[in-house]
Amino acid sequence: MSKGKRQVTILLDGELVKELERLRDETGLPLSKIIELKLKGYEIVKREDREKKLS
Repeated sequence: MSKGKRQVTILLDGELVKELERLRDETGLPLSKIIELKLKGYEIVKREDREKKLS
């Protein structure tokens, strides 16, 4: 089985698109990277929010 990257097309809910665009604006990451990280199970949070959760 090939382990190369593949291009896929997905349909996203309007609310999810707004959330992803907000994350893009706050982090500067491209939408493709944000989607990739979310698919891999990562959660994208602000550092201050993360530190509050750990306290």
